[in-house]
Amino acid sequence: MDKVQITHEFDENNIRSFLDDVIYKKFNLYPGINDCQVRKYLFELVESSRKTGKLFIAHADGKIIALSIVKELDWDSQHFGYKCAKIDYVLVNQTADIQIRKQALDLLVISVENDALNRNITFMSVSIDSWDAITSYTLQSHNFKYILTWLDGIHISKSKLKLYYPEHEIGLIKDSEVEVYKTLASNNYFKGGRFYTDPYIDDSAVDQMYAKLIISSYENNDILLSYRVNNEPVGLFICKKIVTYKHFNNLNVAHLRYFVIDPKIRQKQIGYDVFAATLNYLMNRCDVISTGLEVHNLPSLNLHKKLNFKFNYTHNAFHWWAK
Repeated sequence: MDKVQITHEFDENNIRSFLDDVIYKKFNLYPGINDCQVRKYLFELVESSRKTGKLFIAHADGKIIALSIVKELDWDSQHFGYKCAKIDYVLVNQTADIQIRKQALDLLVISVENDALNRNITFMSVSIDSWDAITSYTLQSHNFKYILTWLDGIHISKSKLKLYYPEHEIGLIKDSEVEVYKTLASNNYFKGGRFYTDPYIDDSAVDQMYAKLIISSYENNDILLSYRVNNEPVGLFICKKIVTYKHFNNLNVAHLRYFVIDPKIRQKQIGYDVFAATLNYLMNRCDVISTGLEVHNLPSLNLHKKLNFKFNYTHNAFHWWAK
């Protein structure tokens, strides 16, 4: 076999053939989805992503072995004060010889790293399937540091959840509550997330990032649900706009993004009610409610389990810093 080489060219036929041999587990347990639909989704994802990022393809004998796309993150760069980027995904031909896969991934990661240095990128992040040991090892061999593992889950039940405090109110956030939640987020968001876990990132910058997330989500007209006790806002759940996946029989998915609660009311089952009331609000507006959490966040894990989420995917986060 010829040696592995890197190209940045998009060849539709080769990409489609390559995706036939890719295993992509993100949509495990989603209702009514088959492998053919996932391949069509991935092709469109690659096609659209390469227009806003840089495509890296490792191939041998004209056959694609591995592929990734790197995108610069303007918002993150402005907030943290250094150029940030994200490797959208690392896709691998699982039918290729294991040694060829290792060579391809090694060259792919080297190429991504060198390109980042040439573009003065200081920080990159990437998430990969936690079962992908070869990619994990390769990343760690090239200055990518393991940060944490995420657990994804889905909720598909249409049965309304019983609340401990049905007299409390949940509804779309009010203008007057934005500043309240901005302060709450900067002081009380879960400190075990990947940005807090990375010792090279200043915690105060992360605090401000989550405060800004409240503002940006509100201005973006995302779904922000405020939980009120005696008209006082004490808990916020942010959900991205509901997305329709045309390749998956027009499946409507609500992606949960952010949950913060006033520490003064913890240990009173109110955290459960905020989450349950959010699910009650969303369940008739979509087909699937999707969530993600860190595996070491045991209180959240237990709460998800109590609320009948099924866990369908685990993936590892890695961070890279220019030296």
